Amino acid sequence: MGNAGAPLLRAQVVLFAVAVLLSAGPARAASPPVPKRVLVMNLKAAGVPDAVAQQATAFMAEPFEGRDEYTVITMDDISRLVSVEKSRQMLGCDANFSCLAELASGAKADLILSGTVGAVGRKLTVNLVLIETATAHARNRASGIVDRAKELAKLIPTLVANLFGWTGAAQGPRFKLAAGQAVSFAVLDLVPTGVSEQVATNLTQVLSVEIKRIQGASVISRDDIRAMMALEEDKARLGCDEASCLAEIGGALGVDKLIVGTVGKLSESYLVSLRLISVKTVKVESRISESFTGSEDQLIRAIRHAGRKLLGIEAPQGTLAVSTSVEGAELRINEQLKGKLPMAPLALPAGPHTVRISRGGYFDFNGDVYVDPAENTPLWVELRSRPLQWYQRWWVWALAAGASAATLLTLGAMAGGTATLMALVLRPRSSTGSGTATVD
Repeated sequence: MGNAGAPLLRAQVVLFAVAVLLSAGPARAASPPVPKRVLVMNLKAAGVPDAVAQQATAFMAEPFEGRDEYTVITMDDISRLVSVEKSRQMLGCDANFSCLAELASGAKADLILSGTVGAVGRKLTVNLVLIETATAHARNRASGIVDRAKELAKLIPTLVANLFGWTGAAQGPRFKLAAGQAVSFAVLDLVPTGVSEQVATNLTQVLSVEIKRIQGASVISRDDIRAMMALEEDKARLGCDEASCLAEIGGALGVDKLIVGTVGKLSESYLVSLRLISVKTVKVESRISESFTGSEDQLIRAIRHAGRKLLGIEAPQGTLAVSTSVEGAELRINEQLKGKLPMAPLALPAGPHTVRISRGGYFDFNGDVYVDPAENTPLWVELRSRPLQWYQRWWVWALAAGASAATLLTLGAMAGGTATLMALVLRPRSSTGSGTATVD
């Protein structure tokens, strides 16, 4: 902590510039409500190109247009006053909430909007967090998933609206703990075993947001932990794996329960394992393990399901919309025949289901899919053609046809030759003698 003040000291120029920008603006009517100041940080790239994170950051400030109750400043505004490299050095506190809070406080900002853009399999994940400057704690979290970068333009404004609770924002399903129960959780980094560290980091954020969606639950994530502990001390503490050792971290954080676990891949299967540790009793209260065969991006839905299952949350059913590249393929869910595709979405319990799609002449598709509660989960499958057997190939039949024709011609020729020979043998001879015989 001896160098903790250095970045803040170096940031004085930036803080002054930010304060000027935040205080600037059109004159307002007398005695209006004082607008809250929001500092929008650049989104951090986690397993995606920096250009994608920059593109996503550009959409962060758009939802504030026309909202007089907020004054917004972005890192691009700051970059107009100082060089990019200097800004990076001055803002080196990165995801440390306490450091960010000091920065925002110096800039007289009330809230910080920060987050990450990452990748899990072929999916892009966006995790946003709204930080209160006064407490240096996360006030709200939101996450979303898209297939392509161009879809970020629609997703990010929706997530920002969710964070601020604006009217019309799609909040998604909410879940409840036991009646009247309020529990605080700390979600520690998932340990990667067979997947990349960036994938594990992105899934940790997704799990934190899913727990936050539970009514009565408050969440402290890895970023909050960094803000309250020195980084090296934190690493040393996380080196232990015993419940009693981990409970010490929970006690230091002032939470009721810890969520720890691993995410990985073994052969063709992905594995998720979570534990719920009580800080008070220093015991593991619950364990769950999930395994599935499929694409890596299914880990997003798997970790959400695992988090709800760990806390005993009963989620409502959802729907599964299956489509494929070949019409007329048979669809089986959990080994039960549902009919031939295409068909309408099927209502299914939230959680994992086994899907098999089969059609003559194509390889079967076999895999697991997680159905989200109260949502439609799409699944598109491209069936691959089976290679033809030797007797099904055209050239085999072409050769066979050619051979048959040659055989017929040969037989025909042979038949013709035989007829000629028989004609010669059976032809009558002419008489030239006088009735006498010559004996040799």
